[in-house]
Amino acid sequence: MQIAAGTRLSRYRIEAVIGRGGMGEVYRARDEALDRLVAIKVVRGDLAADDDRLRRFAQEARAASALNHPHIIHVYEVGEAEGVHFIAMEFVDGVTLRQSIAERVPISQLLRYLEQAADALEKTHAAGIVHRDLKPDNILIASDRYAKVADFGLAKLQRAPGRDESVESLTEEGAVLGTPAYMAPEQVLGGRADHRSDIFAFGCILHEVVTGRRAFDAASHFALMKKIAYEDPAPFPDAAPSALRRIVQRCLQKDPASRWQSMGEIAAELHSALRQIESEDEATTVLRTEAVPGRRRQLLIALPVVLIIVISGIWATTAVISRREGSSAVSGATTTTQRRALIDSPAYDAYMRGRVNVSNEEESKNERAIELLKSAVAADPDFAPAYATLARAYSIKVFYYAGPDERQGVTEEAEVALEKALALDPTLAEAHLARGVLLWTAANRFPHEEAVAAFRRALELDPSLDEAHQQLGLIYVHVGLQDKASAEIREALRLNPANALARFRSGVIALNAGRCEEAIARAVKIGEGFGHFHHTAFNVACAYAIMKRPEESVKWLEAAANDGFPHYPRFLADRNLENIRQDPRYQALMARMQKDYERRLGSL
Repeated sequence: MQIAAGTRLSRYRIEAVIGRGGMGEVYRARDEALDRLVAIKVVRGDLAADDDRLRRFAQEARAASALNHPHIIHVYEVGEAEGVHFIAMEFVDGVTLRQSIAERVPISQLLRYLEQAADALEKTHAAGIVHRDLKPDNILIASDRYAKVADFGLAKLQRAPGRDESVESLTEEGAVLGTPAYMAPEQVLGGRADHRSDIFAFGCILHEVVTGRRAFDAASHFALMKKIAYEDPAPFPDAAPSALRRIVQRCLQKDPASRWQSMGEIAAELHSALRQIESEDEATTVLRTEAVPGRRRQLLIALPVVLIIVISGIWATTAVISRREGSSAVSGATTTTQRRALIDSPAYDAYMRGRVNVSNEEESKNERAIELLKSAVAADPDFAPAYATLARAYSIKVFYYAGPDERQGVTEEAEVALEKALALDPTLAEAHLARGVLLWTAANRFPHEEAVAAFRRALELDPSLDEAHQQLGLIYVHVGLQDKASAEIREALRLNPANALARFRSGVIALNAGRCEEAIARAVKIGEGFGHFHHTAFNVACAYAIMKRPEESVKWLEAAANDGFPHYPRFLADRNLENIRQDPRYQALMARMQKDYERRLGSL
């Protein structure tokens, strides 16, 4: 029987029903003791008398509450009130992954959600817990684009290394449980399910994200189970990225031993595939230029030559974020023991990983930074540097990525994080750096003087803060103070040669001064030795083509092709190469590449 709005269970006031499952209903409720929204899951009345069901229900709570992970729904309490057995858990204000698929959310965003879910499931499996009921309905998407894996109602504790063999299973061996369309063959056949059964279900979800339809579907339950056990999944579209096809195919192997053996492997593969998809999309966008006369067109095309270094991954070197002795993150620790304890803490680890990710302003990295920094402040609410860097990450999201509907909310999150940082430590240099980044936005009409003052204050407090110099250089570039911009960028690179954005700004300064050759030379020098330098070579070729210098253009096209990028359709169709189409050297190169391309069509 449904619980009426206004009913009180322990300290929770029921507000509305928000879902139903095999074991009971889920309600939105308010924790009146802590004044926060929670989700309350209750056991159906007809199951409450079943001792085995109640035992499994309680074990679900214990399993889930042991999993401390930012992408797993947090369980607050398991209890009983007025004969009603319930679990109080984190309330997620958002939608399910299934709804996101139906709403045609961009595939890159859906893949980011699945990457987050894969990371959560890796933690789950490491704890010896199998979810057993993975489906798009059990991956929740918060309003801030944060994925959460929910509903461990069918989870089964396995014996993990060091685990007591007396630990009970949450479900009996051989029981066919779960949602049929996402069950693994061993589940539908009544065999033993382990973490690889979750991997099969994950493959079904990824297939549905890419194709828009289920991997296995049929008119009846029996026919569906037969398909899962013995037949191939629905066809994967030819246009789908090959990396995603490979992930799905291996996830959906009938034999568990032939699948991926850990969610960590899948998370890494997804991350790589997502980076490739986003880089290709962004590179295409950056290089798309319309008819622009003369020198202005040269400048527009030369800019991506430097930018492609960032797109291609040179930013990875920003992992070397500082070489100075200690940091303000540990300045409050007065003894070596205290400093070591903080540095070894989960909060500090998440903070440092967040700093690495936030430093390049690329969207997927920025989203990852926000996740890490939120987990850092959750683990340590007094961690001022983590709040400051979180504010900076939010402000970057507002500036570059947030849609109109979410911009205000993200801005508020940034401001709250910044004020918390300054309340905890008014002399924190990173907080004043974040203030400058947050100030210098379109919404504030780019208050150059105020932002410069904030960055200058950050440098007064910490002269070794290379990013404050980089941000000052950025503002000076925009207001035309080229000499000051050059000085700030030089200082940023002196303090941290791995600051990829500072290297990028130095190329922009050269472009603004009309020194296109210098910008190209800088791109070549920065990318020297990088595994994907062939993308830079192609963009250099495009720059020379725009400048009507076919000899240099063809030379760089040949370099790109010989160095792992013989992309004949791209070389043939890219509009940036229009000026060299009639050059005999270009035509000879295209003829050779066409033969190789046609040969590969039949052999690869």
